Amino acid sequence: TVSAIDDCGNISEKVKSPEIILDNKKPDITELTAEIENEKLIIKAAAKDSLSGIESMSLFMDSGEIKGKQEGSEYTATIPIDIMKRANHSVTFKVRDKAGNETTDEFNFELEDNKAPELSISGVENMALYNNNVKIYTKATDDNLSKSECIIEKFDFNGRRISQKSYPIGKIVLNDDGNYRIRVSATDENANVSVTERCFSIDKKAPKIADLSNIDKKYLKRLSLKKDLNLIARDHALSSLSIYLNGREYNGEDINTPGHYVLSVEASDKAGNSSSSAAEFIIRQKSR
Repeated sequence: TVSAIDDCGNISEKVKSPEIILDNKKPDITELTAEIENEKLIIKAAAKDSLSGIESMSLFMDSGEIKGKQEGSEYTATIPIDIMKRANHSVTFKVRDKAGNETTDEFNFELEDNKAPELSISGVENMALYNNNVKIYTKATDDNLSKSECIIEKFDFNGRRISQKSYPIGKIVLNDDGNYRIRVSATDENANVSVTERCFSIDKKAPKIADLSNIDKKYLKRLSLKKDLNLIARDHALSSLSIYLNGREYNGEDINTPGHYVLSVEASDKAGNSSSSAAEFIIRQKSR
């Protein structure tokens, strides 16, 4: 307690002085651990200070601060594994007490790289058929990517391989008709390997319709296409064929009735290409 006396002998009331704590002792870090659970890195830390008390706690990984949750003398931080680089990491825990004393502890750990590179092929679908130029985008990602490659094989429509070329990862434009197989592969520095591929076709040519000039603008005795009906349109992927005579479906039967006729042919393939042709003729019988 503290009191005071003036020159006249007056004495003040006794006042209790505030408690003064001398604290030059650093806080004690009692826990600093890390474990992986459910694809998350969980770091737990704790500290105590029996004199002035804990003022702040901070957690850092690779020099960057990690925002966690402090509850009393405990601190917890959770980090999803998929956003972390597969490499060596350092974790530092700093504790400051109210007197300004600071304690630091740290540990190192390695996040093992057992994850293969991620690959993507966009612009084409597997087993798809296109009737235009194709733009393909390939991508390979990995924190420790060592090698990536794209190989495209081209085949004719009978299955015979025509060529095989290697392309850098990125944008590829294909213009020529044919069957294709694209294969993308990647390897990281820890020998993890990924491979993906797509097969597709480019077909920009319309079905070829037989030449009808031999009957167009002609006089005929009769018309019969029964034997040649399957040759009137050709395409390796023909999907539909329609033949009309004077607007009615025609199946190649013998026609000998005198009159004016229009034969029209329409064909389309599986890629969506289409073609058409027509011939106009007259059937008449010679006079006896």
